[in-house]
Amino acid sequence: MIEEVVRSLLDGEGRLPEPEALDRMGVPVLLREAMAERLTGLSPAALSAVRAAAVLRLPAEEPLINAVSGAPGPPLPGPVEPGRESHGGAGLSEALRAGVLREQPDGLYGFRHALAQQAVYDAVPGPDRRLTHRRAMAALAALDPPPLVQLAHHARHAGDFAAWQRHGSAAADHAAAIGDIPLAVELLEGLLADPKLPRQARGPLALRLSRVAAIGLSHRRAVRLLRHLLSDDFLSPQVRGEARLNLGVLLSNQAGAITAGRQEILAALPDLAGSPSLAARGLALLAMPVWGGEPLAMHEEWMGQAEKLLVEGQDPELSAAVLANKVSLAMLVGSPEAFELAGTLPVNDPSIAVRRQVARGYSNLYDAALALGHYAAAGRFAERSRRVADETGALYPAFLVEMSSIRLDLLTGRWDGLRERALAAVEMTYEAPLLAVEARLALGVLALARGEWDEAGEHLEAAGVRDLDSGFLPVALAGSSGLVELHLTRGALEPALAAADLAVTRLRRKGVWVWGDQLVPAAVAALLKAGRPEAAAGLVGEFAAGIDGRDAPSAHAGHDLARGALAGHAGRPEEAARSYARARAAYLAMPRPYAAARAAELEASAWLAAANRTGTPASDAAARSTPASTAAARPAPAGREPADGSERGSGRERAAGLVAEAAERYAALGATHDAARCRRLLRELGPDRPPARRSRKAGDGVLSPRESEVARLVALGRTNREIAEVLFLSQRTVDTHVARVLQKLGVRTRADVREPRPEDRPGPVTPES
Repeated sequence: MIEEVVRSLLDGEGRLPEPEALDRMGVPVLLREAMAERLTGLSPAALSAVRAAAVLRLPAEEPLINAVSGAPGPPLPGPVEPGRESHGGAGLSEALRAGVLREQPDGLYGFRHALAQQAVYDAVPGPDRRLTHRRAMAALAALDPPPLVQLAHHARHAGDFAAWQRHGSAAADHAAAIGDIPLAVELLEGLLADPKLPRQARGPLALRLSRVAAIGLSHRRAVRLLRHLLSDDFLSPQVRGEARLNLGVLLSNQAGAITAGRQEILAALPDLAGSPSLAARGLALLAMPVWGGEPLAMHEEWMGQAEKLLVEGQDPELSAAVLANKVSLAMLVGSPEAFELAGTLPVNDPSIAVRRQVARGYSNLYDAALALGHYAAAGRFAERSRRVADETGALYPAFLVEMSSIRLDLLTGRWDGLRERALAAVEMTYEAPLLAVEARLALGVLALARGEWDEAGEHLEAAGVRDLDSGFLPVALAGSSGLVELHLTRGALEPALAAADLAVTRLRRKGVWVWGDQLVPAAVAALLKAGRPEAAAGLVGEFAAGIDGRDAPSAHAGHDLARGALAGHAGRPEEAARSYARARAAYLAMPRPYAAARAAELEASAWLAAANRTGTPASDAAARSTPASTAAARPAPAGREPADGSERGSGRERAAGLVAEAAERYAALGATHDAARCRRLLRELGPDRPPARRSRKAGDGVLSPRESEVARLVALGRTNREIAEVLFLSQRTVDTHVARVLQKLGVRTRADVREPRPEDRPGPVTPES
């Protein structure tokens, strides 16, 4: 039979069709003939029972099969009286003995498989089939609660179109109410796709489909159907406007087609002239500054218009939707009143529809707080969004929170297993890549920290850094900063400047400077490396003005980094060190350990510059070994020696301590390349560095931290020369490490080396040379 099924699916050239063909396939000929032969010898009562089971489709209890077959017997759903077997029961028993039906768990009876059921169903004459469907409707309607989905199915096939619409709509409403959005969309789509649906019924159903689809996750089928419906002229302007508005939401959110979604929302506004609340919701959606190329002033104007259009008390759900966007806008731009406004969301409203908007609002607040550096508050918003979404069946906000949790863990240093989670998120959202930009950003940053340049570039590019008008701007700008750093690390100044210019231009046009916390320091480093200190100073001035008075810890820490770079480039290393120290303290308080380690490196380079004003080798080492963003923190000009040797020694010791601290943080995170850079600087600082704890002895069967790093890079296919570049080692040292890795792992060739597992690695030790 399996062979027969596969053969029935092949096209004329012997190829398998798309997976959807399984839903449309017919019953194989051999199976159809076999079932017909089995039915031939059955009595009328048994044949009626088999046909009833086929029409019911799902396994059923004996009283239900009897009622649908039309056989006399006890009334549904009462039990059979002891000692008395109905004609229906006799027919069912005969069908079981013949092997046509089979008993299943919990006292249910049905077919062995779906194809057998379909073969019998297809053999029932049309008039008899419709009559049996009508009996199924009557029997199922007596159940408490009635199975609405099944009732809709039987009504449709019985030809009772009024009952079909009634039961189908009720089933869709019930599915949406309990959070089964895919089922609700499927039911409404089935109603709308049927050519026999009366024209006057299509408008309300199209509107209902658009409302339900806008709160679910799936989008492809709903988008196609809504676009088809909107291309017709049977919808009234108000229905067309709301359906188009919901299509815009679906495209912008679930489908990730921001530009197309915003166009639908703008096109919907004229049709919503008679529905001010709906128009207000459309304007509130356009007011979200994370999308589109308009400046912040335009978004604020849209929000103001939305508030004016709202009629108080007219539609609580729409009022909640506009309020959620107003609160989100305030948080996104770092408004000092944002947290107070967040407390006004109607989280305890009795309406499920209202609380779904609250769940969406908390999800937006989560994203906004992440962009500002309020990580503890972001966690609280995430928890509230999950809770309310779970209570109301709002799938999309809950999904967004889970995606954004990848970025929170990236920022707060919870890197264990993060790469695997991010890769899974990318695979899960292949139909809507925009939903995976946070996962892409995480993968890019992780690869950059480990020295995997090609992978870092691929993921950072996919975080929306090219099409900034269609991307999620806070994430796209962070991705751009990573791309700038990648180019600088690889010595590609012109691409770094181009990436910085593209992103800064977009940030400047949008005017939400609090999102420049990572971009501005990276752009300043590129400008200073290119010998353009005036442009760098101008950018820092714009940044300072843009974040003045904003509640955005990340932005203010980024401003300290940028100021430190300017001061170091201008020959004021002590001032630079103080700026970097403020940034480091801010990052530690958030907490943001990777950024804190970077700030510690920058601060160390400034102290080395202060202690080596005559340009000693240690100073040169600092300039070469610190991150790309420290390129501006150069030693002060010669001739400015400290008053005595104690200041020089103090500066070097302070720098060594900071670099050791950074190396420890990097190692704990798994930032291989960054940790290796710090270890190199510690080696070049010489005997002044703090003494290292002894590492594990070679030959104990466990890879040392350095050997684990080498093994991972070997497993990735890196050559010894490339490994030496990533880990800041000589190629001869790498040759030795590779030989030890092969010996300890018990393999003969590099191709047999796999990435080390946790059990292959020892506990934390001071980095080796």
